[in-house]
Amino acid sequence: KYSITLVTDAWHKLEHKWRRLSVGCEQLNSVLEGGIAVRGITEIAGESGSGKTQLCLQLSLTVQYPLSAGGLDGGMSN
Repeated sequence: KYSITLVTDAWHKLEHKWRRLSVGCEQLNSVLEGGIAVRGITEIAGESGSGKTQLCLQLSLTVQYPLSAGGLDGGMSN
């Protein structure tokens, strides 16, 4: 038995797999292809004083933004 799935329906079902969290900076988002991937584990490493903690603090704020602004509406929504 075959079924037809509209592209828009498939996109909405899979959209959460490709969601990215904005880092709050257009240039960094560009380098990161849209931000930090929501799925999986991301390791942030670098020299002492390179801004790792600052980036994590920024992400803790950005996650509160609405989806339309690159955030996650305060958490992961399905």
